[in-house]
Amino acid sequence: MNQRLVYVIGGVLAAALVAFAVWHALQRKSEAPPPQVAVATTSEDPNSAAPRIEPDDLFAHFKAGDVTIVDVRDADSFLASHIPGALHIPLARIDGEVAYLPKGKPIVTYCT
Repeated sequence: MNQRLVYVIGGVLAAALVAFAVWHALQRKSEAPPPQVAVATTSEDPNSAAPRIEPDDLFAHFKAGDVTIVDVRDADSFLASHIPGALHIPLARIDGEVAYLPKGKPIVTYCT
């Protein structure tokens, strides 16, 4: 192939990729904000700063597809019992997996 033709095709592809990246970035900004999930807290709980949700409310949001549920327990506990449809990410690996979690809706984690 002619070297000039390869450069032209490469330049066109690079420009298309840049245009797609810009378009994609602008689309994400215009998305609607995620739905707000009602939380319940108790002042006696040492972790009361962390938002809480009641199981019935969580189930309703989960059925509607409004939340992502993540089980942060170890693999044996997850295999023994878990919420059907929950993702399994052990707590020790959660920092590295946050980027791969679904965007645009609240994330609810649970453990024992």
